[in-house]
Amino acid sequence: MVRGSFSIDWALVQPEVAKITRVCSYDRAGDEWSDAGPEWDTIKQVTHDLNARLQNGGERPPYILAGQAIAGLFVLWYHHEHPHQVAGIVLVDQLDLVIDSIKDVLAAQPVGRHLP
Repeated sequence: MVRGSFSIDWALVQPEVAKITRVCSYDRAGDEWSDAGPEWDTIKQVTHDLNARLQNGGERPPYILAGQAIAGLFVLWYHHEHPHQVAGIVLVDQLDLVIDSIKDVLAAQPVGRHLP
């Protein structure tokens, strides 16, 4: 789960989801328990960091990514950058501004594609 808040905010949700699948949380660089990163929260940097964390953590795609608020933009960009790694996206508490800013990303994605 990529956050618009902190991973601890998902503490009641994660155990329920973990009953049926593996759950991993991610706080962006410099937030909560995460070390500072080389750049400050650019979309590409967050996407790069998330991909590195997933790979270094031994997680294997396909992923279902959940993003709250501004993190919705990050998970959609991750899907844009790594379309074959994402099986689904959960967007929570999306702001109209965020949704408007990602319409081009969504429009560029093929509809009905199947994962290998």
